[in-house]
Amino acid sequence: MKKRVKQNYWQPTGGVSARASDLFQDWPHGYNALIAFALVNVPLGTIPFLVMPALQH
Repeated sequence: MKKRVKQNYWQPTGGVSARASDLFQDWPHGYNALIAFALVNVPLGTIPFLVMPALQH
């Protein structure tokens, strides 16, 4: 009888995110640019919820 191996579906995604993290660290020589990018995009992502009251309920 063959032994079943549990598949890990997150492994390819983890590899891609690790490579992207390395790229974002190496390209601007630190994480400051990535943190600034995130701080700019978080408020931009909340604008639709603030502008359209129908999305809040």
